[in-house]
Amino acid sequence: MRPHNAAAAAIVGAVWIAEREVRRHGVPDHAVQDIALDCIVGAWRASLRGGVDPLKPAQLHPFMLVIARRMAWDWRHFHRHLADVHVPDLDSGDPMPAIEARAELRRVAKLVTPGDRRLLVALADGATFAEMARSLRLPLGTLASRVRLARRRLRSALLRSK
Repeated sequence: MRPHNAAAAAIVGAVWIAEREVRRHGVPDHAVQDIALDCIVGAWRASLRGGVDPLKPAQLHPFMLVIARRMAWDWRHFHRHLADVHVPDLDSGDPMPAIEARAELRRVAKLVTPGDRRLLVALADGATFAEMARSLRLPLGTLASRVRLARRRLRSALLRSK
C-alpha cells in the first residue's frame, strides 16, 4: 500500500472518534456526518503539512478529538440563533402560519438598509466571510466590520420595535 493510501485509510478509520465527539457535544444527528467529513479533510490537510502523522494513532486520535470539538463548537455557535425560530408547518393546510411568518419577515426586512439586508441574508444563507468579501470586492476586515455593524443595527432596531 502506498504511503498516501495508508494515511487516508488511517484517517478514514479514525472517523468514529470524530463522530462520537461531535455527538457528545450536542450536534444533532443530521449534521454529524457532515462534520465528520470535515474532520477527515482537516486531518488530511494537517497530515500533508506534517502537523500530524496519521499512521501513528497516538498523534491521530487526539488530533481528531480536538478538531471534532472545534467543529462541533463552530456548528453550535453558527446555529445557535435557530433554536428559537418557529418554522410554520406548511403541510397543515392552514395558510395563516406561513402568511404571518412572511409578514414578520417583511417587517424585519424594513428595519434595516438594503446594504445591511444583503449582508445579513448572505450570512443566513451560509456564505462565508471570504466568499462575501470576494464577491463584493472588499478586504476581509472591511467586510467583517460591516457585518458587525449590520448585526448591531438590526439588534437595536429589533429592540426598538418591540
